[in-house]
Amino acid sequence: IKNPTVSGSAGTYDIETQDPSAVTIDDATVSANTITPGALSSTNVEPAPLVAHATGNVTVTFTTANPIPVNGKIKVTFPTGFDVSAVSVALSAANINGTLAASASGQVVTVSRSAGSIIAASLTISDLIIFGVINTSTIGTTGNYQIATANYAGTTIDQNTAVSASTITGAITITAPASGASWAVAESRAITWSTSGDVTKVDIAYSINGGGAWTPIISGYTPTGYSANGAASYTWSSVPDVLTAPQTTPTQAALIRVSDAVAGHAVLSTNSSSFNIIYYGITWRVMDSESLANLAD
Repeated sequence: IKNPTVSGSAGTYDIETQDPSAVTIDDATVSANTITPGALSSTNVEPAPLVAHATGNVTVTFTTANPIPVNGKIKVTFPTGFDVSAVSVALSAANINGTLAASASGQVVTVSRSAGSIIAASLTISDLIIFGVINTSTIGTTGNYQIATANYAGTTIDQNTAVSASTITGAITITAPASGASWAVAESRAITWSTSGDVTKVDIAYSINGGGAWTPIISGYTPTGYSANGAASYTWSSVPDVLTAPQTTPTQAALIRVSDAVAGHAVLSTNSSSFNIIYYGITWRVMDSESLANLAD
């Protein structure tokens, strides 16, 4: 005897005894059983990219325990922090036939099928892609995902409520100094950057040998008024004198690095493009006091 292919109440049973002529002797109605969902296996939910607050596509993988009907559904529940409110498209290149449509409610994305044919039991789905998911802004390990298959009415067929979490990284992009910029010794300059994720404290350093060694500018700096996924800045009050005499060309190529100062955070830090630390040039001119003719530089 094979159980129903959907979860929930199986309905009541009826038991009766009969004589040899099939006349009922006794009968009784027996309470219904509750059918539990089948277990999806080989499950995975993989956002791309895995960068905080990035908008991307999510690949969903699972192996069915029971068939998915022609008009069945696939439900993916995302952990707190993900934004799926704009999701409306899902595609499968080969594994799921028919037409797919996606909708979102809260943290749940429902992929509905129409047309096509029944998806068999024990079939691996590896190419279901949900478009337009915004990753959480929290750097680190997410909560677990959930995947479920259901019939047209939404009754669960198979599920996995503990699909492995993802590891979300942050990102820092330096916006100033710009490539090729010239910053003069002793002047005040703003180092600026943008972040993806909750990068709330940074270390800032400079290098004059292409990143071989770094000299700290400030450590553990928290920008005033900063919020996750935003722009931030630090005022470098005095660009240091890193030029060594004699200098035929008073210019030193340099790099700036802004890195996350929070222990345990995985953040993709970038160095600035090469810029120049310079001296302001001074030209002395000897002039005739009456004619103002230039005598010498």
